[in-house]
Amino acid sequence: MAPGPQAPLGVPVGLEISGRPYYSEPVPIEIAYGFEQLAAVRQPPESCPSLPVS
Repeated sequence: MAPGPQAPLGVPVGLEISGRPYYSEPVPIEIAYGFEQLAAVRQPPESCPSLPVS
């Protein structure tokens, strides 16, 4: 499941990508990763503060 854009009411939307059984897992993962990079819609949760970087 890859995060998608927000619906008009502010409800998050997801994109489900599935593959064939047996040995095909890398393909849907690569597709989901590419979508996440191009869409750039991921937002960190508001309930978790940023951690300091040392």
